[in-house]
Amino acid sequence: MLSVIVNKSVCPSCSATHQLSIALPLFAGCVSCGCVYFVDKEKVTTKTDLKAMPVQPFSIISVGTKGKYKGTEFEVIGHIRSIGSGAISNEWLMKMATGLLLWLCECGFNYSVFDPRPVKLTQDHIRHIKAGEWMSVENKDYTVTDLSKQVEFQMEGQLPEECFNNEPYFEYNAIDIKDKGLLSVCIFDKNTIEGFRGQSISLNSLELSGMDKFKSWI
Repeated sequence: MLSVIVNKSVCPSCSATHQLSIALPLFAGCVSCGCVYFVDKEKVTTKTDLKAMPVQPFSIISVGTKGKYKGTEFEVIGHIRSIGSGAISNEWLMKMATGLLLWLCECGFNYSVFDPRPVKLTQDHIRHIKAGEWMSVENKDYTVTDLSKQVEFQMEGQLPEECFNNEPYFEYNAIDIKDKGLLSVCIFDKNTIEGFRGQSISLNSLELSGMDKFKSWI
């Protein structure tokens, strides 16, 4: 059924309405009933089997949090929690005032910002690579720091269709020793390998709304 009213979507489970923050198609988590649903380009909604992430009452960053990155204002519109074989990571989708989308990522209380535009890689880039060894991507040498596997996926807010992946996949994390640039290599299958480039940041530099009450934590 048609379940989008102008720039709003209607949850197919409980009929709650939600403001659309990004272009279709997208996935959305209903704040009322916890249903995660898909909105296609024709504005038709479909329920998924996934449940929205439980609300975190003491989270420093949540959907709706606002801040600044490199002088440009942004708002957090989506959140992924990826539970891996070795660690749990959080990824918040930042919608910049310019319309650009960036990812704010956290793992082990280390924060970084990643460009969502992927670098297409092949098996030759990762063949026989182990932690501690180096790999070359676009004329830059990266040292692999770890390899993990996503085993569980949770989300809240809104995500572009291409950013939604609740299937198991392998991920290499690597760092460019020279300029401290980061590289996350996601291995979805033997023919789909994508690299994402990022940069480490200080959480304080983002001027997050509501940060004052958490200053003693960071």
